[in-house]
Amino acid sequence: MLTILCAIAIAFAITAIVFIGYAILITYTNITEKHLSLVITTTSIISITVAGFDVAKSSESKGWLWGILAGIIYAIVLTVIGVIVANKIVLSSQTFMQFLLAAASGGAGGIIGINFKK
Repeated sequence: MLTILCAIAIAFAITAIVFIGYAILITYTNITEKHLSLVITTTSIISITVAGFDVAKSSESKGWLWGILAGIIYAIVLTVIGVIVANKIVLSSQTFMQFLLAAASGGAGGIIGINFKK
């Protein structure tokens, strides 16, 4: 369980670094928020894949399953943060797609991670 929490923490650290960097670029350059959803989606996919990879690399078997679990936990935490910030619960097709994408990205990272063992 500690491995999953560390992997999720690393994933959120990657996410935070990219988001802060993009926010700085938007603030101090001529870059607009036009591509914000693309940056969010791409960053989430990369972060969750890294989390799935990290978890699976230290597991004995079923890397895909551990990766999916890491992705779903990431999505749950992100959803809870969204509920806290927005002060309302929004469950929509976008939320479903976020969970699906998180599971797929985590599973892909898990498949790569389990086969990347030393």
